[in-house]
Amino acid sequence: MAQPSDVNVDDLRRRARRRLVGAIVLAKVEQGEIDAAQLRRWLDQALTREDDRELFRLEVLAQKGAHTEG
Repeated sequence: MAQPSDVNVDDLRRRARRRLVGAIVLAKVEQGEIDAAQLRRWLDQALTREDDRELFRLEVLAQKGAHTEG
């Protein structure tokens, strides 16, 4: 695991921006300014890791295809 001194300042800023944007988007969903169903569609399209999908209670991709077959 990288030590704090090894982490690039630009990487820290990028991570902080992502956290802030995520917090803003979630707040806008809670306030009804962003449609929760739209956010869920974005997440469903973007998330591929099983643990990420489980975090948002999305169907695991390996299972997703199995449900639609034959």
